[in-house]
Amino acid sequence: MRKGGVSPGVLLAGVVLFLITALYGGRGPEGRHPSDALPLPAEGTLFLHYEGTKASGLSPLLKAMATVGGERAPTLDALFFVPPLFLNAGETAALLAWEENALHFYMAARLPKEHTQAISEGVFPKGIAPTLTGVSLQEVSPGIFGVRRKNEDLSLFISVNGGITLFASSPEKMSRMALTLERQAEPIDIAWKLERRWPNHIFFSDGGLFSGIASMEGLPAAKENLLVTAAWRDEDDGGRMEWHLEGLDTIFPPSLLKEFREAHWGGRYTFPEPLVAAVGFTIPERFAAFLEDGRMSEAFGLWENADELIKGLLAGPCILSLCGSSKFLVYSLPGVLLQLPERGREGETFAEAFWKKEWSALVPGVEKLDGFPVGGTTAIPFSIVAAANFRMLQLGLIDRDALRHERFRSIYDYAPLLSDIENAFFWSYLDIPKIASALQDLAKIGQVAAKMGKNLRVSPNALFQAADALKEMGGVTIVMPVPEEGFLEWRITKDAAPTEEME
Repeated sequence: MRKGGVSPGVLLAGVVLFLITALYGGRGPEGRHPSDALPLPAEGTLFLHYEGTKASGLSPLLKAMATVGGERAPTLDALFFVPPLFLNAGETAALLAWEENALHFYMAARLPKEHTQAISEGVFPKGIAPTLTGVSLQEVSPGIFGVRRKNEDLSLFISVNGGITLFASSPEKMSRMALTLERQAEPIDIAWKLERRWPNHIFFSDGGLFSGIASMEGLPAAKENLLVTAAWRDEDDGGRMEWHLEGLDTIFPPSLLKEFREAHWGGRYTFPEPLVAAVGFTIPERFAAFLEDGRMSEAFGLWENADELIKGLLAGPCILSLCGSSKFLVYSLPGVLLQLPERGREGETFAEAFWKKEWSALVPGVEKLDGFPVGGTTAIPFSIVAAANFRMLQLGLIDRDALRHERFRSIYDYAPLLSDIENAFFWSYLDIPKIASALQDLAKIGQVAAKMGKNLRVSPNALFQAADALKEMGGVTIVMPVPEEGFLEWRITKDAAPTEEME
């Protein structure tokens, strides 16, 4: 026996082990990824493909798709009966595809070894089984188990293949995944180019849906797919998403896309506090051509033949915000303010004409705003503002007190991220807790209206639920430098106040 050295056999085994780890690290027993099980959708199929390091990144997408799909997405509803399965899932890949006039689901995930072993035997893991009351697995074909809840068959099927747990909306889809995993069918294969190191990625294809709609509307659109690639990462206090679009030039004429030009936002835009939400974008000159004569005047109760003046105002930067305050009954709501910068004499003409409408006879008087020589504001019958100077036209429903100069703050005070973006096609800022609070107030108004026999066509309960779902989020900022790309950042409110319950 050799002493004091390393055995050649041990050294060779170590080298082999190192090579195996380097080549197949993070893969299944056969060197496979969960994404290897996802089949390539047929040409012209609308689909969404997800890949992530943890299944938790998929949860928001599933909830959103379940809401959109409704009754045609029963599998997504079924998934919410077995959420403990995904709490400890690692590498995950999923495919949602619109096939056979319904939303179908494919998912492959790397679960803990003990979970994989239990599912392969047709039972839920011991650690999570007590939490799945009334839910069980029933073998429908060799190795494929259907999920049952209180003796009701759900549209969700589970199987284990080579250490990878598979989920599908039907046994047929499950068989298709098995064939794909065995390389007997072509898998979906996406080369992630956008932030490849980030943990979550999605790829969306509309299957030619939007180009078809554009063609029906008379646009010279080619029958092509609109493709969206996105990546995002979570942080302790929020996260960031970036995306890129391909195919817009096949839906809209290139000449029209060029009109969706960038605008210089700089730091000149201010908003009355508190700011709930704001959005800035550029309205192209050609947009006015799509407006039918008389529609604007009819919709907004404006004076006759106001359409031409309105069309002349549209082209250029536009900022719409929920800010300041307004009142309805005894409840305080965010005000609505539309700002149209650099409208010159046309903006002043509009503000002047606005207060000459017949209904203005009900207004006791129009008070001037500092810095705005034309138009003004009134509190009766509502808090209305229509004021202009040569550089800005302001229109909205907002209390005069909120329009005091000292109450205005720069957009950068609300969204510091925007301080690095001077030129952009589109931007927006959302203060989610304030939106949740506004939804609560709307729900209360709905309750009062219902007691008075009035139907506002808005469910107070739905508004309370929406507010509750939003309460943990903080600020959200979206920026699109050009129509084809953009990014989103969000922040989380750690100590969210509980949402009020309905009486």
